[in-house]
Order: sequence, then C-alpha cells, then structure tokens
Amino acid sequence: MRSTQIVALRVYLTGNKGPKKQIIDRNTDLLSNAELAQHKAKADTAILDEMRTWCKHNTFGIWLKANARNIMTSRFVAKWKIVTLPNGQTSRIIRMRMAIRGFQDWYAHLHETYAGTASRLSQKIICSEAACHDDWIMVTIDIEKAFLQGMTYKELAQRTGEPERHVYFSLPPGAAAQLRKIPGFEHYDEAKHCLKCLKPGTGTKDAPRGFSLKLQEVTCGPRCKMVKTTMDREMEVRHDNGVLVAILAKHVDDIKIAGLRSVIKQIIEGIESVFGKLAYHENSFTNTGIRHRLTHDGVRIDQDEYIQALKTIHHHDMVGADGDTATTPVVKELFWSLLGAVAFALLTQHWVAVYVVSLQRKTQAPQYIHVRRLNALVRILQRTPATIWYRRMVCSKVLEVHADSGFSKEQDAGYGIRGANFLRKGTDRSGKTVWHLLDSPCRSHKHVTRCSFSSETRAVCAAADEIKPLLLTLEEITYGPHTAADGRHKMDHGGFTFQSILVTDSMSLWAAVSALNIKVPQEKGLAVHLFWLRELLDHGLLNVLRWTDTRDMTADCHTKGSIDRKAILALMNGEFAYQHPFKDFTPHEAKQAKQART
Repeated sequence: MRSTQIVALRVYLTGNKGPKKQIIDRNTDLLSNAELAQHKAKADTAILDEMRTWCKHNTFGIWLKANARNIMTSRFVAKWKIVTLPNGQTSRIIRMRMAIRGFQDWYAHLHETYAGTASRLSQKIICSEAACHDDWIMVTIDIEKAFLQGMTYKELAQRTGEPERHVYFSLPPGAAAQLRKIPGFEHYDEAKHCLKCLKPGTGTKDAPRGFSLKLQEVTCGPRCKMVKTTMDREMEVRHDNGVLVAILAKHVDDIKIAGLRSVIKQIIEGIESVFGKLAYHENSFTNTGIRHRLTHDGVRIDQDEYIQALKTIHHHDMVGADGDTATTPVVKELFWSLLGAVAFALLTQHWVAVYVVSLQRKTQAPQYIHVRRLNALVRILQRTPATIWYRRMVCSKVLEVHADSGFSKEQDAGYGIRGANFLRKGTDRSGKTVWHLLDSPCRSHKHVTRCSFSSETRAVCAAADEIKPLLLTLEEITYGPHTAADGRHKMDHGGFTFQSILVTDSMSLWAAVSALNIKVPQEKGLAVHLFWLRELLDHGLLNVLRWTDTRDMTADCHTKGSIDRKAILALMNGEFAYQHPFKDFTPHEAKQAKQART
C-alpha cells in the first residue's frame, strides 16, 4: 500500500544569500575572497606590514615544530581602510590584522586569564565628576596595537608567581613568504618551523591580562600617579594636595579621563612614553559605544548612532503567523541577536529597561508576538532619541536611591521585578536643585516572591546593599582611596561624608522598619531583612528611610510597562522634584520618641 504521508524538508541557510541577515548596519569594509585575489599585490604588502609590526614589538621568535606543543593556527582579517596622505589627500588601502586562534589553546583553562574593565557605573561617575568641575576637560585615548605591547610571558611569570607559559602558533597560508623578507627570519621554513609567542599576541586568551597589567604599572607609576579605587580596580583617581585632579576608567585599550588639562597632559605623556603615540579626542568623542559631549552646561551621553543602525526582523516565516506560535529556528536566532543588541542600548536608554527584561524572559521559547514586540521597541527607540544629561552643578554630597518592585502572581510561582535609580544631588549656578542619574538597574528577583510586601522588601534590601559600595567609591573620589581595613570599617559602621536617602513607595514596609519594635511579618523569612534595614539606619550607613507617593516614585518605570515614561526621561535630563508629601524616618527620631515614652 502506498503511504499517504508527505515529508517536507526545509533548509535554513545562514550565509549571505540565506534568510538570516544582520540586525545592525555596520560599515565593516571587509574584503571578499574575490577582492583579495584581485588585489593580491596590495594584500601581500599589507601582510608584510603586519608582520613587521609584530616583529617591532618583539612578539614571537622561530621555533622547531618538533620541539613545540600546544601549536595554534592563526588567520588574517582583511579590511579596506581610508588613510590621509602627507599631502592631505585620502587613499584607500588594505589592512591585514593577524589574530591567533586562542580557542585552540589546550592549556588556557589551567591559567588565570581574567582582565577586568571599568563598570558602567564607574563610566558614568566620571561624567558626573566632569560636570561638577568647571575647569575640567574630558578625553578618550586609544592605544594602538595594545595586545602586542603587553607583558612578556617571562614578565607575567615574575609578576604573578605563576609558571611561565609556552605558546606556539603557525602563520596563515601565504604569510611565510612575507615573513622571510624581514631581517632575522630569512631562514623561516613553514614545513619545519612554527613561531613561539614571547608575549601574548592578539587572539590569545591571556593577551588582555598581559596588556592590562602593563597598563596598570604605567598609570599607577610615578609618571601618572593614579591610584586604584577599592570597588572598581579599573577606575583610578589622582589627588594632588588632597584635591581630586583627575579620574580615569579603562576598557581594555580605550581609556576615558576627566580632570585638569595640565594633569591629563602629564598622564598622557606618561602612557605615551611606554606605548607610543596615542589616538586622542577631547570633549566630544565615542567611548565604549557611547557618544560623549562636554559643553559649558554639562556632559551629555547617548547611543543615537548605534540605535539608528539597528534593523527590525523581517522574515517570510513571520508572514501570517499567529502571535502565540513558536518561532522557527532561524527567526529565533534573529530574535536573540536583535534582543542582545537592544540590551546594549540600556547603557543609556534606561526608560525602556522593563520591556527588554520582559523579552529576555522569553529567549528559551520565543513566540512571534515577542518578535513583533521587539520590532516595535526598536522603532520606538529610533523614533524617540533620549540622552542622559549630567548638568553643571555643585555637589550637595547627597545620594538618593529610589527602589521599587512589581509582583505578579503566575500559575506556578510568583514573579517579581525590581528597579532602582541612584541619584546624586547638587545645585546649578542659579541655585536650582539638579540631579545626576548614576545608575538605573532593572532586574528580575532572584528569589520567588509570594506577595507585594515580599517583593518590595527584597527590592529595597537589594538597593541598600548596592548603596554601600557606591558610598565608598564616592568617598574615595572626594578624599582619596581608603585601605581595605578603613573601607570595611566604614561599610560596617558608617561615617561616610555623603548622606544617603533610601526611598520606597511601600507604606507597609516603611511602617515596619520605622516601628519602635519591629514585628515579625507573616512571611517569617523576611524578618531578618527588616532587622538588617533597621541596623543600617542605626549604624548610619543609611541616614534616611523615606516613604513617597507612588506618583513621585521614579523607579516605577522599571517595574511597569503601562505607565508614562516622562518621569524617568526628565530624571535622565537631571530634573526631579517631589510633587506630593513624603515621610522620613531616621534613627535619631526613633530615639527621641523612645525617650519621650520613658
């Protein structure tokens, strides 16, 4: 009997001719194989230039394959570049960048390879500090061929006490002929020779670490005189005669500095003495994907250019598909890519964070309705550019934190989301109160919550826990870095210069913490959270616990998608004021009330 079943085979192509496309427009100018063949002479010249650069920095030496182990391969990244000639005219040339395939390193997991970068909070603190000093400038510098200028493997072993690493690699096809044109490598034979890395080259697992340690020695050395902060080792400050004169943040080889012009000049000269001439941009530049503009009225940061380059998802599988239908694999991959790109925009676009977090919960099994919502979010971002503005101000040494939470009773478990806004208070030239939005996290609760009180308590505790390291950082920026012992003492017993105000719109939580005798709530596991919050207030780590009307809660936008975004957009521009009465609780008031009763 002939079967009536039909089998359909659908092939998903992921190449240039398939349905998968880029989700962001980028002018990469990568050469195709046809272009490489057409411009072979120019490509060979570019390969020779790249080999000379690696040799100039003493990156590798010849080694017999028979005596080598852990041999990795390498490849070239070919790009068109526009360069300016000495006569002022521009020319289009080929650049060949060689990268070792570090994922082939069999022993990388046995060695420390971590190299930190400054946090997003530290990046924004620098913008805030620049806006608080009228005589400061901001610059970004880029170190060329950074990974080729890091520590050697021998220096790394001496610095860390770890065994010296032995790493080898082979050249890409066609590169050996160009290497033999360089003095000292005339006898190189790719059949019996490989190259031994004298220092971590581009692509190796420990290249970022080798460069980071060497850069740290320079910035914290006698020329630059910077000192690492306690909570972020990649943010450094410099105080001359007890006065802050410069602050910098490192993101691999991109360094952002704010400070006095004379001090910044000295720092740059110190870095150039080791790493050579630096790419330098002042007051208007792009760093870590964010555009910075320092003007007479403050610092503005945005990602407008990046957001405008995003592409919405269009695929034939979406045509006529029901919203509650699971996506096909190719649409699912496009959804992941675009969602990740939009999440990067949250460095500045805090007003849409709750929508991104909501979509991130659907990454395992997205439906077409989620793809359409993501497309709508991209179009809204492109239609409504938003900027964070750090206005010129005199800092009032007040840190105010608005913490809020949302709760939803789902079928299997309770889901809670929390958000917070960390605000630095000050006054502008006219005496008006202005604010700097230092951070604006929006995250799901890590624990299952069973009620609104539980969600609000956990959100406030999380915000209070994040206040302490931020207070220590602001203290070190103002008066200089602390020892670990001093930092621990202040984080345990208070004594910070900055006054801290923790704001919630939950009256039940505010009443529970401010009560003369804290009662154990119905959900008994929350009792220790209430005791801890009260202890922070008693020790002065928190100066004020404030209840405010929900209409004045700026963090409400991080827990609800249906409310207006005017409040958070105004806050991003440095504007906020209480429109309704609020209540404050301090331990001093509680002590007075207790004394009155006795």
